[in-house]
Amino acid sequence: MPTITWKFNGEVLKSSTEIAQSYNGRNAKLMFLEVFPDDAGQYECVAKNNSGEVTTSAQLTVIGTKTSVPSCSVPGSLFLGTG
Repeated sequence: MPTITWKFNGEVLKSSTEIAQSYNGRNAKLMFLEVFPDDAGQYECVAKNNSGEVTTSAQLTVIGTKTSVPSCSVPGSLFLGTG
């Protein structure tokens, strides 16, 4: 099972009462209960295990009062291999 790390503008993002992180073995999700203009920026999802590391990112633009960052799918090849 990989370690999932979310980053916001290059800094590690921690779970909080406003932002929830989840991982179901295939998809990592970052969910916002509320968003504010300060939440706009670059979000990055990093999945890492002994076989390697993959990264995906999304730019969040806050236009209204509610929005979300897409989930990232971790490629199956990350989980395969014996080294």
